[in-house]
Amino acid sequence: MKDYAAFGKILEDLSNLYQIPGNSDMKAKAYLVLQSLEKDLWSMSLLYRTQDVNRVTEVLHGKVGHLVPRTGGTPMNIEFYISPYQVLEEELNPGSCICGTKLFVTVGGSDMTHKLPISPLIVDSQTQDGKPVFLPLSDELGVDLPACFFLKFHQPSPISSSSINKIQKITGMF
Repeated sequence: MKDYAAFGKILEDLSNLYQIPGNSDMKAKAYLVLQSLEKDLWSMSLLYRTQDVNRVTEVLHGKVGHLVPRTGGTPMNIEFYISPYQVLEEELNPGSCICGTKLFVTVGGSDMTHKLPISPLIVDSQTQDGKPVFLPLSDELGVDLPACFFLKFHQPSPISSSSINKIQKITGMF
């Protein structure tokens, strides 16, 4: 297609997909970690999906939101919120392109070492009290890396300080 600018952008995005310090072996492990998280998120989205669910319903009522799998250098996207105004716009103008709040799923470098899964942890189609069943994160299923998962917003988004405190308390990251 000879669109070298677009090709260069894809290569740049691919190299930025998982930025962790270390050698190629660590970067390969980070890629496996990212892949396993994406598979688990996809499995979670399928657990609660009914046939013929449209994107808006999936965002507003799904457990994960609307997932768009990673392609090339573009990370997996999660669309998790659509405003009532946008829903009305979609209903009044079918086929209009509305876009809710989205974020990217990535893995990035961290000051601390974390045990991260190198294979999916969700047991296929098993639920307990309506929640997916996870395998325990063991030495066989995980690897220690100076990395952690990140959810990166497409655009800056305001978050209350109490929400930030809750996230910090859950993740142990400050």
